[in-house]
Amino acid sequence: MAPKVSIILPCYKAERYIADMVGDVARQTFSDWELIVVSNGAGQKPQLTILEELKSSAGGGKITILSEEKGSVSRARNVGIDHATGEWIVFVDADDRLEPNHLQLLVDATRTGEPDIIIGYSSSYNANGTLLSRRTKLCEQEMMVSKRQLMELDGKPTRVLRTQMYRAAFVRDHQLRFDEKWTYGEDTIFSCQCILAAERVKAIPRVGYRHISHCASTTKSYMTCLYESKVVQLSYERRILQQAGFSEGEIRAVVRQRKYTDIQDSLTNLFLPHCPLKLSEKLREVRRIVFEDPDMPDVMRKEDRKKHGIYNRFIFDVAYDLHSPRLIAFVFRFLNPMVKYWREHIKILLRRQPSC
Repeated sequence: MAPKVSIILPCYKAERYIADMVGDVARQTFSDWELIVVSNGAGQKPQLTILEELKSSAGGGKITILSEEKGSVSRARNVGIDHATGEWIVFVDADDRLEPNHLQLLVDATRTGEPDIIIGYSSSYNANGTLLSRRTKLCEQEMMVSKRQLMELDGKPTRVLRTQMYRAAFVRDHQLRFDEKWTYGEDTIFSCQCILAAERVKAIPRVGYRHISHCASTTKSYMTCLYESKVVQLSYERRILQQAGFSEGEIRAVVRQRKYTDIQDSLTNLFLPHCPLKLSEKLREVRRIVFEDPDMPDVMRKEDRKKHGIYNRFIFDVAYDLHSPRLIAFVFRFLNPMVKYWREHIKILLRRQPSC
């Protein structure tokens, strides 16, 4: 008999974390699941050895281990979808953690409304278990939501693959796949495609998923094609807003806010220490990202400047007006890291002050 839930777990050099995640799955209070682990990339032997040991001790026949010599996390997830036999599909990452009731909270929401997708929220923690951020609840109780309600409740629900559960038949009927050419943002693009195709979406107050922020996370390393991925993500979110019935003015307001953040992230990525580009190449990228993006004139409207960060308001915005890639490079190579350092340093000093 097919299991109720197929859990898809891509693994790449996850020897340090995989035992915790597999153990969390094995300890779920909802037990009708299968775990499909896709070990991808070169140098898999240590990881596969650990996985085989975990399979024999944690779940036996409920765990399937697949090996892909080549391919990205998107390829691994697509392989997992192809092998899933459950009625529902859940995605997890090897370096995160699950609370024991994670699956139960999701499965309980399937009993009414016949949803295609179930969406909750999660919190982020550091490796020591300290809470870093908690997403705002989508709702106080489970409810079927329109796409307009979904965007109004959270604004960016499509970004969190790990808090969602998908009806397997819905994924297959609409031929929904992860785009394997992207190394960043592939989860957002997949989520957007699912939201666009879905007829019935249910929001629930919470799920038992703990995102763990590790120092070695790919989101803190230089990423090629980050800007291009963000452009695609925003184009999908724009389509969702249009489909949800938002006015053109409302859509432009959302795009302005999102684009400014995306540009900042793309420029920060460009000036990370391990970026292999030469300065001349970085300056060309600055021109392309800042001065050739068709949305930037609307983003940089004078009346919106007050919403920008304080040091960006006086330097980045001035650099934009002067059409100066070199000044923008100075902001992201020197000024922003310096401000970030002193912010963190001041926080540490304040925490050390004795209370009155």
